[in-house]
Amino acid sequence: MTARTGSGMTARLSRDDDEEAILRVLAAAFERWPAADITVAPIDHLRWKLRSHERVLHFVGVIDGRVAATRLHVVQRIKVGGRILLSQYGVDNAVLPQYQGLGLMAALRDFGWDHLGTYDMAYFVESDHPRMLALAPKVPVPLERIGNPVEVLSHDGSGLPPGRGSRSWQIESAQRFDERTDAFWHEASRPFDFIVVRDRTFLNHRFDRRGGTFEIRLATEDGRMLGYLVMSRTSKRRYIADLLVLPGRLDVLEALVRDALVGFRATSAKSVRCWLPRHHPYRDVLERLGFRPRKHEVAFAFEPYRATSDELRFLHNPRLAIHASISDSD
Repeated sequence: MTARTGSGMTARLSRDDDEEAILRVLAAAFERWPAADITVAPIDHLRWKLRSHERVLHFVGVIDGRVAATRLHVVQRIKVGGRILLSQYGVDNAVLPQYQGLGLMAALRDFGWDHLGTYDMAYFVESDHPRMLALAPKVPVPLERIGNPVEVLSHDGSGLPPGRGSRSWQIESAQRFDERTDAFWHEASRPFDFIVVRDRTFLNHRFDRRGGTFEIRLATEDGRMLGYLVMSRTSKRRYIADLLVLPGRLDVLEALVRDALVGFRATSAKSVRCWLPRHHPYRDVLERLGFRPRKHEVAFAFEPYRATSDELRFLHNPRLAIHASISDSD
């Protein structure tokens, strides 16, 4: 499906043969793309991002036979109350520099609204980029904030309290998540009313080496998965990209975080950070281990599509049982 816009641009759904052209737009529009530290070619990172879900849609704008603008999306399944909803969020919206200021992005956004109804909702981190802020008042569906604010916690590696005694389970490294993951996910997700589906398919895509540099640590006992922690890294910092344990297993949580901090202290990085909602069952453990909130909140928001505002109203609850982490964004 294509549409001719008032800006002289033809908007359409992207095709597989657009990949190189999309990469040229991103490389020209951003000072650095991708922003993540990767060990693969940029085109491989792009292909990884384009295929987050079998139903993901991306849009391109064409002028004079060339792709001049892109709106890309990541699609996730989210447990919302007792349902699994299909959600999207926009990434890497870009226009070739010579075409900027002509309204191409707004035209591509308007074209996209005809297709976003295939999803139940959007869930994303609000952008603070000036151009995205300028577009916000023009969005036909109102943006709504997640009620339980997500904060950035930081640890400098010092003051780690003594660990506990022996345990009957172990922590081990893994390259991928195996067949135990789905059963673990169903049990570990029970305390949360809002959580991205972290099954085996999602985790193996999200923490693929094409998406960044990750270290997976699993807590297991007698072949059963008790929890996991994923660390990501940049040249200056380490991040707890994701962390999940079985309900009530704060001992496993503490051991996984302690293990990550011990590993972090052996690097030259300045700090390790994580994102965590203000009200969360893991909060006390992280603070006891020395994590402290920075003066910065991550503004997670949502937009209703097929799911209505009334159905999602409970997401405004300031004590919403939400599990949110860096891995929820790109």
